[in-house]
Amino acid sequence: MKQNTAQCTPLCGVLGQKRKMNEKKKKCLAGARVDHSEKLKEFTEYLKTIPEIIGIGYFGSTATGLWDKYSDLDIDIVTKDKDYSKIVKMIPKLMEFWGEVKFWNPYETWDETYAFVGEDYFKVEIEPIKISYFKKPHFDIKRIKIVYDPTGKVAKGKKISQKLKKVHLDEKYFRWCLLDTRSNFFYIVRHYARGQKFHGTEEMKTIKGDLFKLLARLKGVEDYELMRESEKLFTKKELDMWKDAWCNSYEKRELKRSIKANWQLMKYVETKYEKISGKKLKLGTNDKEILEKVLEELK
Repeated sequence: MKQNTAQCTPLCGVLGQKRKMNEKKKKCLAGARVDHSEKLKEFTEYLKTIPEIIGIGYFGSTATGLWDKYSDLDIDIVTKDKDYSKIVKMIPKLMEFWGEVKFWNPYETWDETYAFVGEDYFKVEIEPIKISYFKKPHFDIKRIKIVYDPTGKVAKGKKISQKLKKVHLDEKYFRWCLLDTRSNFFYIVRHYARGQKFHGTEEMKTIKGDLFKLLARLKGVEDYELMRESEKLFTKKELDMWKDAWCNSYEKRELKRSIKANWQLMKYVETKYEKISGKKLKLGTNDKEILEKVLEELK
């Protein structure tokens, strides 16, 4: 999708910043590298001997080989649909290849399983994927490093997935989130005024979380990427605003302060969006009145 000039220049700058950041990261890791490549190769060869496994891929640092002592392993194993349940049951046993399993657990909403193994509690994650998943394009497939694919179906899935593009500056999404943030301010103060202080103040995290996702989009990255590299991708002003937005107690005075700080952060996001996209959001809100009404609820 073509971008207008107003969009392209800032985003290109962010991409250049990301490339420099990755180079610095490689240099920093050079002195603290941990090499799992040999054992990973042995494990991969072992997986190939299991008839039900028809594809293997790596993600993250497992794909790049840039491990440090804090890294984990992210391994995907592809299976025929009919063999999927059988593979899921095998995963805890497969973890033992890496050492004594201290504890393991599947993620709550899907079958990817993680385990902590050995004296250092090294984390290994294995995700089973049905081969039918690769018939349609998916964003996560774009990042997979394929190391075993005798049928070629995994590679085909990755190829068609390369055409997918995320619209980071989706006007409809920004409008919805920013209007919903205004709604959440009312939600918070009315619950607090009702006497539900814990609920009210904890919901401030919802506002911060939504604004964080918008900031990530403004920088052309995913929210998890911004979370990991926030000290590098945030400006000093943004870091200061982010720290100031925390609600540090259940006291009314602190909640008011935090609301004002989050309001300022919200307005910063709006202004930043309009500057980068070249579009006016035109939310149709009387912001001065809204903020006054929100704060009045806490009197």
